[in-house]
Amino acid sequence: MLSELKPQSKQLVYNLVTDAGVDTTDWANYERPKVPAANPKYCYDWAFWDDAKKTVVLCLWHSLMEEGNSIFQNLNYRKVGLKATGLRMKRAQRMDRALQMAFLGELPVRVIIVDGTRRGENGADFSKVDLRMLDPVPWLVASYDKETGECRLERGQAAPVRTFLLTWGNFEETPDSEMLEVVEELKTAPTSQTQWSSGNRRDINVGEQVFLLRQGDDCPGLLGRGIVSKKPFPGKHWDPVKRKAGIEASYIGVDWHEMVRKEDGISRDELLDHGIPESLINAQSSGFTISDELVAKLRSLWSARHPEHLSGMDESKASNSQRLARIAYNSAGWQRPTGDAGELESGETYNAKNKFGHEDWLFRAEWVIDGWRYAFIQGLNKNRKTYLGQSLDVTLYTIRPDKKRRLVATINGLEALSDEQAKEALNAFRSKGWLEMMQKEVKTIGGNADALGNPKWAEHVLNVRYRLENVDTYPPNIFLPDDAWIHARHRYMLYKLEPTDQDRIEGSIPGRRGSQEAPESRKLFRRGTKPVEYTPEHNKMQAKLMTELKTEYGDGCVWREQDFVDVRVETADELIYFEIKTDLDPRAVIRQALGQILEYAYHPARSRRRPDKLVIVGRTTVAAEDRDYLAKLCEQFALPLSYRVVSI
Repeated sequence: MLSELKPQSKQLVYNLVTDAGVDTTDWANYERPKVPAANPKYCYDWAFWDDAKKTVVLCLWHSLMEEGNSIFQNLNYRKVGLKATGLRMKRAQRMDRALQMAFLGELPVRVIIVDGTRRGENGADFSKVDLRMLDPVPWLVASYDKETGECRLERGQAAPVRTFLLTWGNFEETPDSEMLEVVEELKTAPTSQTQWSSGNRRDINVGEQVFLLRQGDDCPGLLGRGIVSKKPFPGKHWDPVKRKAGIEASYIGVDWHEMVRKEDGISRDELLDHGIPESLINAQSSGFTISDELVAKLRSLWSARHPEHLSGMDESKASNSQRLARIAYNSAGWQRPTGDAGELESGETYNAKNKFGHEDWLFRAEWVIDGWRYAFIQGLNKNRKTYLGQSLDVTLYTIRPDKKRRLVATINGLEALSDEQAKEALNAFRSKGWLEMMQKEVKTIGGNADALGNPKWAEHVLNVRYRLENVDTYPPNIFLPDDAWIHARHRYMLYKLEPTDQDRIEGSIPGRRGSQEAPESRKLFRRGTKPVEYTPEHNKMQAKLMTELKTEYGDGCVWREQDFVDVRVETADELIYFEIKTDLDPRAVIRQALGQILEYAYHPARSRRRPDKLVIVGRTTVAAEDRDYLAKLCEQFALPLSYRVVSI
């Protein structure tokens, strides 16, 4: 049967995606609107979906499909994304997100089967599709491991997972504030992890579904839905009487995907009106199995009441780059550990236990590699991988000893580190003696230096990077409003900032929107620092670019680091300068490279032959507005500028 699925013709992706049921209207928003199928924003993607129709379409290689009791394919595009860069990384991340959507939403998957030469086969640098067709039979994501990204996609209908009811009624042991934290965390992260009592059930499996029902007299009703992330395990009983008697309870790990405030839940009366039986609504303990018929009713009720949930297709968490994060208090400007936060926080936090925090060196300006400051922000510790491949603008605040919320800085163009980047950066810190210095500074204040890098608390010592010139710092007397909005954002996590939230922050900064007063004399971090050494990304881009150019111009025409130019091509007919920048944001690449490459080309101190072409090199494709900007520079100032992508 598998041989029968091999494509026999090469059909357009646009036509196949349309036939699969995805709205392709936006494909026409292209410089050639009469040829929507050629829109590069879409036609090279590997995954497509439609929010309204709850349709997911994936491109799968025929050569990777296997045949057993059914035709299936084992996938891990998260792993692909972590190893890739540029557009390939983004496409892999999008593929992984689509697989999660289909699994969590139990959505059918339409598969575009492709055949040809895959990347890496027969020495191929890039994949080449020769044949393409739409499988008439839907597929389903039979399993998906949230921790690793491993999943299995099967052709045809897969066995449905079971669904269980979790109840919540002991508000002294689990107060409303705990679940409000889950609600807040889900505003910026795809899941929020907790543990919950499973009643007397010991047979609940990872990947099965749970609904949360709030009991009591105050707003009882359905509040959320999640996926089991850990099988039942014993723990101290949630009931204080039984706990005191030494009786244990059974718990499961839950990844909450939807959670609302108690006022926004589906009430008991609504549940009864829609045929949910009293026996289920009045359940006093967790672990009841919900039938498929009732699950369908609950999902229908929920999606009608909260259409932003359960579709699994809300990309808004990733589309807005503005974030807010709390950092631990430090009286030395986050240059070194001071022990301040340990004295202010409770005895169970990292700072309190170890007398320091990873963020204590956040603005240590002299520790720079290729213009990048590698550091740690607690807000990305838990969901770092969610933000890989994104450029974030993160506003930081801290809570002072007097409880005032001081606005610290905004880091523009912040990047989360992949596992490989974090390890390479730590190796550089170690080789330069910076890690040893960090350990000594922890010991100086009586802290536990052995905790630095302990995976129990943080997977990596360094988890972000940014450029010092992209930091806006604020005077120490600038505070956020002391109101419910900021009090609801007190945890060490990333909070998404809506436009109204950004206005609130801007309004806290005197003169932020312009002033005729002279600026005060204070030291800012908006300054350049000479690179200590190149990052691995820079070296990889440089090596790949040189290989490409040698193929284009010949071995004897290409040099690197000659007269400080990253890569230089010189032939009898022309001289070309290439300036490499490793940022993910093409606009940041252009901004950083432009001054350097113009100086190399035209400064009077450089009396050698003037270059005929100036090429800015980045890792990702420029957007239309950036292309227009470069075209304007070329036209208005007669600059021989162009942009080249070197993905790694």
